[in-house]
Amino acid sequence: MNRKKIEKKQMAIVVSIFALAILVAAVGFAVAGNENDSAGNYLGTRASEIAKDELPFAKGDPNILAMTDAGYAIVGGEAGGKTTEECIDGITASSGCTIGKGNLLLIHRSKEKTLWFAFFNKSSGECVYLEVNNSVFELSVSEVMALPDDKVFTKIAKANIGADELFANPGAWPKVFGGNEFSIITIANVWAKGAPYEFLKA
Repeated sequence: MNRKKIEKKQMAIVVSIFALAILVAAVGFAVAGNENDSAGNYLGTRASEIAKDELPFAKGDPNILAMTDAGYAIVGGEAGGKTTEECIDGITASSGCTIGKGNLLLIHRSKEKTLWFAFFNKSSGECVYLEVNNSVFELSVSEVMALPDDKVFTKIAKANIGADELFANPGAWPKVFGGNEFSIITIANVWAKGAPYEFLKA
């Protein structure tokens, strides 16, 4: 009887060790996966999260328009530079804005232009604009996550760009969107009036 009990205990220990080994391996793969996640994807998410706090809005809000030059901007120059299309996935995952819904617009810019994001709330007319610090593309995702907002983005600006506000105060035309004011303001207000997606992306 004692021998059988000992054998059962030994078997239980072996099974426990095996299960623990599987658990440790799974955690290791998860950590490795996070380390290999795209910095671009995270930047799109981070920008969206800041905008959600500033405007504010919840994921999937139909009153929100996201705009970016991600997908066109190349960080570090065209030769050997890093493309930015993965930022688009981060925007969609966090904000709920999508190309299919017509509330995520990719603004064509020269490849050497700064990577930026803008989020417009048509209910309030407010817009949040963020310019990315290109140096973060040299860091791992975990390193970027540890940085404060003002180190990830060189500019975070907020202004009311609603048509009613601008018509009432013509001198209040904001100049805080890194030279993209005309595009952002006109596209946002035309979108707010229900212009079709085909017209907006033309």
